[in-house]
Amino acid sequence: MPMNSQSDLKSPVNSKIRGLASDNEAGVDPEIMKAILAANQGHAHAYSEDEWTRLAMEQFHRNFGADCQVFFTFGGTGSNVFALACLCRSFEAIFCSSKAHLYHSECGAVENFIGSKLVPIETADGHLRPQDIESYLYWQEEVHASIPRVISITQSTELGTVYRPKEILALVEYAHQQGMRVHMDGTRLVNAAASLNCSLGALTTELGVDAISFGGTKNGLLMGEAVIFPNSDPSLSRNFSAIWKQSMQMPSKARFIAAQFLALLKDDHWLQNASHENKMAKYLAEQLSTIPEVEIVYPVETNAVFAKIPPNWIEALVNVSHFYVWDSSTGLVRWMTNFDTQPEDIDLFIRKLYSLSMASVGSENAIALEHKMSREQAKDISETRPWLSRICDSQSTEELKTNYDSWANTYDADVREDWSFMPANIARTLSKLLPKKDATILDAGAGTGLVGEALAQQGYTNLTAADLSEKMLAIAKERQVYQSLHQCNLEDSQIFSNSVTFDAIIAAGVFAYAHAGVAVLNNLFGILKEEGIFLLTIREDYRRKMQIDLDKLPWTLVSEEGFPIYDEAKLMYLLALKKRKLNN
Repeated sequence: MPMNSQSDLKSPVNSKIRGLASDNEAGVDPEIMKAILAANQGHAHAYSEDEWTRLAMEQFHRNFGADCQVFFTFGGTGSNVFALACLCRSFEAIFCSSKAHLYHSECGAVENFIGSKLVPIETADGHLRPQDIESYLYWQEEVHASIPRVISITQSTELGTVYRPKEILALVEYAHQQGMRVHMDGTRLVNAAASLNCSLGALTTELGVDAISFGGTKNGLLMGEAVIFPNSDPSLSRNFSAIWKQSMQMPSKARFIAAQFLALLKDDHWLQNASHENKMAKYLAEQLSTIPEVEIVYPVETNAVFAKIPPNWIEALVNVSHFYVWDSSTGLVRWMTNFDTQPEDIDLFIRKLYSLSMASVGSENAIALEHKMSREQAKDISETRPWLSRICDSQSTEELKTNYDSWANTYDADVREDWSFMPANIARTLSKLLPKKDATILDAGAGTGLVGEALAQQGYTNLTAADLSEKMLAIAKERQVYQSLHQCNLEDSQIFSNSVTFDAIIAAGVFAYAHAGVAVLNNLFGILKEEGIFLLTIREDYRRKMQIDLDKLPWTLVSEEGFPIYDEAKLMYLLALKKRKLNN
């Protein structure tokens, strides 16, 4: 939870918008919900004597070891309290990071229920190491101090980073040498395992961790956690069941928790969810890297992104997507992805960030900033592709036309390395969406006709080319695939006569800096038939600039593919849009 939040900025959670606040806010994984409903058939024995619990135990043993003991609990705080109550007594101390959820977000539950003292240790990255504990060991000989007994770590950490196996092993070996135990708050253990590409046991029981609070609720369950003991020390286990009951964590209808964990662990469904969450966080971080005012402050290793933003942006952003403010004075925020987070959720959020970035420099400087960002992003690329900088630095339509005319003879060879795959992809995509081979198709910004040639190879016969450059069109004509060719400026409101419309329009390489913008978009939309297909390529940074205008037009996104181009840091998207039928 936030350490210095602005609670008054917490917007109502919109059920139609997938927020970025916490994996507690997501709904129930559909597979988990099916498991709950399946378990809700007839009667079953209570208190973990049911068939679902037996099957779930098989999965826990597969993942954490055949000898482990597992106890279901209701929530994360309860699982931590129960696990630690089994490891230590009231006069003993538990060491944890000062950033640990156990310390600052569980309302002193451990100290209230067990009586043990929590000792927070400040570290820069939220990780504990043996040397962090060492200075407290003199307490072992001091009757006036709590006796060191447990080191509690969080995996993944509250900062979204992960403990590597060798870090955990070092802590376990050190703790055991000192007569201490190691507890792991594994509320997001699955995210750490997915990030490190290793098994759940390889981060826990195989390293000698003494107790694990294994998260369920944050991983798609309706409710329920599990506490796991490897059973390597039988002297610890004799009172587990009594403590479980006394801590008020023993569920009577255990089958409903067991069924959820069975679905989560079987066939490694947890890995599918966690990998997706981590992937979405990486995607968010990549998009944030294009916004100069945003600083990512910790490595993005799981499903959490911590960033500093201008504090005056917070209120506008939280109304787009709910998230937690970690420190309102510095603008430190946490954005967290979920099993159901989709790229479009992140794109919506990034568009708002981008608009705030543009507004912050003032309208008179926004266009200059856009071009500056574009030039900086293309700097390394243009050193090996001088033709790209000539085109992107064009200052007028006439200069752009001149540059394309002079480039026409070497265009195909120059773009072959970066662009050769795209015409065929465009043609294949259109063939799936528009099987009618005599459909009228406009190749807008046709250039030398590479896309037209690929369309002809797919069997399309009624192609029209339009381009600014006469010399490019002359080469396109030699391919003998177009019914007609038109030299024109796509920004002109009357590209064709009012009676001319098309079943499909292709705009490959058209929407880019120093090229086409809103005017061209509206013109092409006007000559597209209702239910016609519009295929365009657009770099992700320019897409954000154009997205508001794209959204204003009545069409539906029917397919989307992203391809690395020029450099792998930015994607080129191939979007397929279908013009909606207008009501008369």
